[in-house]
Amino acid sequence: MLKSIHPKRKGNLFILCSAIGLFALLADDLFRITLILNGTAGVPKIVMYLVYGVGAIAYGFLFRHRLVSTPYILLLVGGLLFAISCIVDVLPIQGQGTPAMLEDGTKLLGIINITFYFWHVCCDEILHGKYGIRVFKG
Repeated sequence: MLKSIHPKRKGNLFILCSAIGLFALLADDLFRITLILNGTAGVPKIVMYLVYGVGAIAYGFLFRHRLVSTPYILLLVGGLLFAISCIVDVLPIQGQGTPAMLEDGTKLLGIINITFYFWHVCCDEILHGKYGIRVFKG
């Protein structure tokens, strides 16, 4: 949609890279790529989480100027909640429901924060591309 509204806009690359990153996280969660690599190829979960962490840092560095002009606190909180979920997954926490609730609960809250963040950013990009209105100043 953004490409048809304003084909040469720099924000399009930001949205595209964001979508690719979110797709990677979704595919990993849906198809259990980290678990499969851990079980079949012996790749430790921490290695996969480090790959995702490096990707997130590269994304943040590449789009740092764009990120500061958005409500990035939602993205930071979502990232922090995902990090907590990964830490809980790697640590050998004992119990029946506590580890699952900590891991999956923080992941769910992270997804909600990131969803709200990209909802606002995409709405802002569409309004700016179509009407020249910018909701977030920066």
